[in-house]
Amino acid sequence: MYIVVAYNWINDKLTDKCSVGLFRSLKNAKRFCSFDLPYNKSRNTVAILKVATGPKCYSRPVVTMQWCPTYEVYVPIATEDTRSKVVIDW
Repeated sequence: MYIVVAYNWINDKLTDKCSVGLFRSLKNAKRFCSFDLPYNKSRNTVAILKVATGPKCYSRPVVTMQWCPTYEVYVPIATEDTRSKVVIDW
């Protein structure tokens, strides 16, 4: 299972976090983020996390996306970006 978490990334800090979807496949989660998820001014970044079985409620993002005003969709960011390495709880 994959969970989609939207949050605001300002000055290397994660704020205003909320979960926006739960999906069975990574492909469906990516499609939702790219085409169906509307832009929220208070949340400029989206992370897709793999949900493991058991009581664990935190993870590193599998895919991290940021809002692109040119194309008006969320686009993936580089894996070297700090946002791709932050541990996120839900």
